[in-house]
Amino acid sequence: MDFKIFLIFLGIFCEIFAKIELSKEDEERIFEEYAARYNLRRGRTNEVDEMKKNVLRRYKNILQHNELYGKGASSFLETLNEFSYKSNEELKKTSLGFKGNASSNFNDGGIKVPILERNARSSLPSYFNWADHGIVRPVQNQHSCNACYAFAAIGAIEGAACKNLGQCSKLSEQEAMECTNGCDSGWDYEVYQYSTLNYGCTSAAYPYYARNMAHCTAARSRKRVANTRVTGWHNLPPDAETIRYHLFHSGPISMSFYVYENFFSYYSGIYSSTEGSDLMGGHAVLLTGYGTENGIDYWILRNSWGDDWGEKGYFRIRRGINLCNCESWKVSYPIVA
Repeated sequence: MDFKIFLIFLGIFCEIFAKIELSKEDEERIFEEYAARYNLRRGRTNEVDEMKKNVLRRYKNILQHNELYGKGASSFLETLNEFSYKSNEELKKTSLGFKGNASSNFNDGGIKVPILERNARSSLPSYFNWADHGIVRPVQNQHSCNACYAFAAIGAIEGAACKNLGQCSKLSEQEAMECTNGCDSGWDYEVYQYSTLNYGCTSAAYPYYARNMAHCTAARSRKRVANTRVTGWHNLPPDAETIRYHLFHSGPISMSFYVYENFFSYYSGIYSSTEGSDLMGGHAVLLTGYGTENGIDYWILRNSWGDDWGEKGYFRIRRGINLCNCESWKVSYPIVA
């Protein structure tokens, strides 16, 4: 049985298991299975002990959460994954990458979009996803580089170019992050601003290395892709229906939100509650669609943590309640010419 499925099975059907202490033998077995699954490199004893501590703490939390799912008290499942052995501090430094906080309010040069009148948004379908229409590129992995902002903004540029101009090339996140803020976190608008001066280059011409290669000076020598230059961008208001309208009519959107500890353990379903002792930081992802399941409205988003995470690299989050400030922080899409 797959390790993830085994963990979920335990969480749903073995309610009592989450309430008892694990034996030393159980703890060792769980950690050894995890280490083999994710090919952990063993270091010094204190480092291994810390990894084991993190895995077992999250293991117990996940079992308790999945017990709630089994009882119908939660709309999503959790599991151990490649993040589970890391400390919260390490996750903050290596797996996020959107600057500032949701109270940040400044003029970044974008066009502020007003909230739509209700009669202008009543004809939208109940479900829609740009990933079903061939304009969203495959899921990628930012690895240990806080460059989510580049993946979200480039995804939005790719979507706009493909939908509106028929230019569906895969563009380079490496150039976007290296010529803006590198692996030190950034903003969507920094990528848009860079892209007002430069047509995109393909990821084949400059692939992603998950580190700053200090080659931005060579950007002019790379072959550029027509119909990928940004001429401006729209900043959307904190209104779910206005966001849904522009998503449907304009293409994929860059969305930022606060990440809590349990989000790293997301496996499937509609993420609808935050858990964990830490607010981890800001993260940017690509909003591609929306829908409703069992009466719960949700957004569909492409993450940049690889396709082994979540729903093949995607996740769904509850829509219309501004969970994790996803509808009120920074929601934007570019104009491409």
